[in-house]
Amino acid sequence: MTVKKRLIEICKNKGMDEDTAVEIVQLAIPEIEKKTSGYQYRWNESEEQYPSPFFDTMFFTVKEVARKWIEENRPEAWFRGEFE
Repeated sequence: MTVKKRLIEICKNKGMDEDTAVEIVQLAIPEIEKKTSGYQYRWNESEEQYPSPFFDTMFFTVKEVARKWIEENRPEAWFRGEFE
């Protein structure tokens, strides 16, 4: 599984459908890179290149992006609480 796909799967496991999860991760990628001073992640390479806790750190930003997206697009989403 790729790094990007792992983040998508985490979102899906928290209740998002595939399309929403993909959109959220796509929006989060530039924010993650911005917070790490332009570090170039290898999003389409194997997730095994990063230790598991690294995904927890990246997911903090995914959650921030998801909260904003949910508020603006689907405030009634049942999975909203998973991203607060």
